[in-house]
Amino acid sequence: MQFWYRQPVPTYLVAYIESVNTFLIVDANAFVEKTYGKGIFTLPQASVTVPIRCDSVLDAHAFSILLRKGELTEWARLLDAPPGEMKLSQRDYSVIWHIGTQKKRDVEIRLTFRDWQSKLRSEMYFEERKREQSEWEECRTHWQYMLRIGELEETYPYLTFARFDEERQEESEFFDNEDGEPLIELGDGTQVYGTNVADEYHQYEFLVGLNAVGDQMLSWVKTLQDLGVIQVSESVSEFIDVAPWHWRGI
Repeated sequence: MQFWYRQPVPTYLVAYIESVNTFLIVDANAFVEKTYGKGIFTLPQASVTVPIRCDSVLDAHAFSILLRKGELTEWARLLDAPPGEMKLSQRDYSVIWHIGTQKKRDVEIRLTFRDWQSKLRSEMYFEERKREQSEWEECRTHWQYMLRIGELEETYPYLTFARFDEERQEESEFFDNEDGEPLIELGDGTQVYGTNVADEYHQYEFLVGLNAVGDQMLSWVKTLQDLGVIQVSESVSEFIDVAPWHWRGI
């Protein structure tokens, strides 16, 4: 463990459980840092116990996490930026590009938030269309376990949100709210009414843009594009899914 902790590159411990033909993985460096730190070099005992969670399976998802961690280190070096601040840029660079270039491309982008009442998840759909046209094209779908509408701004801290359907929002009956439509209040005080769909889910619609944090992230994305590190396509739609069972000890 002392040797692994000294390594300048990420180091992982993998255990093979033969009875179930499964590999489990844990980040050895992170384990030592969290448990002992530099105290690992002065421990009086000759051995330590390393716990590995049984759900930290070395599978295709784990390998994708390892690759992303490696990419994040490279991105931080190229951009001279803290890796911790770039995690969202790495996850969301495609949607950041779509939203940040919408004016230049003469499109508008709508976010539909489906807050399920009968399921333990919420769904977000980013769609874009040419201005003054009616057909929307999906550019991102995001499902997340136990996410609620009140956590929208925390989930996408680099975005600004505005009412999508101003005419509907300004109608007096919605402000009187005789029909009991769901209502949320954004951080800036803006109130947005949703639609209650048969008590199955509440649906909210927003127009989205980038705030100051998003502008910085967009500059990173453009630099990485210019360097040939990433590619972004207008026509490609992406899907992400966030849930506890995707956790790995890496």
